[in-house]
Amino acid sequence: MREAAYLLRAMAAIYAESARSALMVLRRNWIILPASLALLIVWLVTLLILNEFGMVGAFMLGIIQIALISTYYAWISAAVDREKLTIPSMLKFDVGLFFSLIGVAFILSIADILFKQPFQNSLEYAWVPACAGLVVFILFNAVPEVVHHHRYDSLPSLASAFQFNKENWIEWYLPLVILIIPSIIVDWRATLVLVASTDVLLPISFLVKALNTALPSPYIDLGYLLRQIPILIAGTWFMFFRAYLFRELEHGTRRRRIYLMKNR
Repeated sequence: MREAAYLLRAMAAIYAESARSALMVLRRNWIILPASLALLIVWLVTLLILNEFGMVGAFMLGIIQIALISTYYAWISAAVDREKLTIPSMLKFDVGLFFSLIGVAFILSIADILFKQPFQNSLEYAWVPACAGLVVFILFNAVPEVVHHHRYDSLPSLASAFQFNKENWIEWYLPLVILIIPSIIVDWRATLVLVASTDVLLPISFLVKALNTALPSPYIDLGYLLRQIPILIAGTWFMFFRAYLFRELEHGTRRRRIYLMKNR
């Protein structure tokens, strides 16, 4: 019992420090917020243009989506590394990060083809893609941090994320559970569906989907974009929080954290 108490105290200290660091870096690099909104607009415009081009359009959309996510990752990584984000630095495209992300996305797309697409029109087996999405989201939840911090490729990224989650599952998932508790209280079944459909490469997409489900809009207009602003603020803070938490947890073990708390 005493060790559990020490672990909870250590976790609280890590969460508090990660939250404080995330808030400070967000205030220092506020420019990431309008820049992220610009990425969203680029994605929505591209979606409208290429949606009519079938498989070719879908392929191009996938490449563009990875390019936009890798750009966002590069900003998060640079800010956490104590770089001051500026317009010239943010316009530089990180080719290495892009290809690392492409490798991971390729592996995940194979899983998608095997476990989601064959069952997406089946009422009897509708649970298969949902379960597959939930398993991927849980087992590889830390893959964004592995990619933008270590720049590992495809399988090494997924293996590293799996190992990290295995070793730090209590500390890593508790903030996520706290985040989705309000949604679970409202409708736990819908929450599970949202989590299962969340892109593991972009965790904040859960917040976007939750808002758009609660406040659906038939049009993508100025009102729609304005509703995304608080989500971008909360989501970017959460991505910073995850980045700091990941680095802190990766550099220590649970036993070491308990030991250090005992000897404070």
